[in-house]
Amino acid sequence: MKLSILIPTYRRPRNVEQTVSSILVLMDHAPFEWEIVISNNLLLDKNEPAQLNIEADPRIKITSPETHLLSAEENFKFGLKFCRGEFVWLLGDDDVLVPSGIRHLIPELVKGDFDLLIAGCKMISHDGQLLSEARQLSHDLNFEIPFLYFVKRTGFWFVLAGFSTTIFRRAQFDIDLFNEFMSISKIYSHASTLVGSFYNKKFKFFNFSIVEYRQNQSDVIDTGHWKRAAVSQGVSSKHFWVKGFIGHLDVLISRGIIDHRFINEVIDLTINRRFRFIDHLISHFLEQILLSIRNTTDQSSISELMGIIKFLEKVVPEYYDLWIILKELCHESNKSKIEELFRKATTWFTCRGSKAHHFLDHFQFAVSGKFNIASYDHQFIAYNRFNHKQVGELLSFFDLKEVKFHLMIANHIDELMEKIKMTELDLEKMEVLQGRSHLEFYDEFSLEAIRNQAIFYRALNKAILGPPRFAKRSIKKLIKMVKRFF
Repeated sequence: MKLSILIPTYRRPRNVEQTVSSILVLMDHAPFEWEIVISNNLLLDKNEPAQLNIEADPRIKITSPETHLLSAEENFKFGLKFCRGEFVWLLGDDDVLVPSGIRHLIPELVKGDFDLLIAGCKMISHDGQLLSEARQLSHDLNFEIPFLYFVKRTGFWFVLAGFSTTIFRRAQFDIDLFNEFMSISKIYSHASTLVGSFYNKKFKFFNFSIVEYRQNQSDVIDTGHWKRAAVSQGVSSKHFWVKGFIGHLDVLISRGIIDHRFINEVIDLTINRRFRFIDHLISHFLEQILLSIRNTTDQSSISELMGIIKFLEKVVPEYYDLWIILKELCHESNKSKIEELFRKATTWFTCRGSKAHHFLDHFQFAVSGKFNIASYDHQFIAYNRFNHKQVGELLSFFDLKEVKFHLMIANHIDELMEKIKMTELDLEKMEVLQGRSHLEFYDEFSLEAIRNQAIFYRALNKAILGPPRFAKRSIKKLIKMVKRFF
């Protein structure tokens, strides 16, 4: 087995030199062949790449494109041609290796029983301050799960798109698909290619931090990078997060890899918080519309906006009112009316769209005592509806196991109801409600009512795509009936 460590870099020679030095030390006794491939992008408007002060070593290969490449994805694609390893480790040029994580990683590479491995990492700020001990928190150290399930739990734009934690089997990486995605939008093309290449392959989540993942400066302050990138490619400022990425999703859908419903179920994970991916996508879309209203040089065509709306309404038909407003806005010519419709749309989305710390509300279908009940990832979930702050903190975890009082997970509704009973016993100390205990109500009424609502929920879910935020109106009487008894 041979491992290629691919480092695409641009204007950060000192970082690369430090990274290479640490690799030489930490990988020196690895019981397999390895190489370092550095794709050193040409400086913009310069004839030569930034010089790298790296001593000659037969295991190090430095290559540069003939012209400057506009994105890290292009640089990654260029460097991939020079990798000769069975596996490729895509490593960011500004991230710092974690020695203990590398020691645990080497035995996994020796086994090689995966096609794609995504490892954990620590998070550091642009200036090196520790932000988080782990990007995805999990109780399991090393486990194999379906890759699409992992994407559903962590999103497209942060965990999956990040360099440094991804190791893949080179022969399984679909270069033709990569080229197709690059022709649509270069940004996030590697992340979309990972989904298209490995959705049905052997995937492993390796829960050790192998690097300290450095936050990009452009993620914290507006450096103008994305505006310049948009201008250079002749697209709107939000193209990469809206039309471009929707183009990628369309390809994955047309190939039968995912469907619209899958997108609706993705929960994006960033530092210390989660949010529904579709709401993130809609938020970027609203920003794009605002830019079109305010800036004549950053306008999108009506057909482009309508195309995006048609895609999004297939993903979240329950946001029907929002799509009606936006369609009207797209065909309106009066500026004051356009601004009024935009305010109406943003107000609707702000008030009724899913919030980062309430994302489970979207999957709620019943109420039992102090707990909302939801169904997500084929599990029933109950969480304390009277303390949203603590629920929000709990949702920052990648894995929601072993959480007591405010969030419980079970594989079956009977198991969940038993957990609720025990929790209510702890919290309420058998407080008597209208002369009778909570447990008496559970025994006589609630379990049957919850089951009935679950049956109704599943039937409705089959009839209309997407989780049932919209279904709350339809089951309002059922919910009220349950509340009367609690």
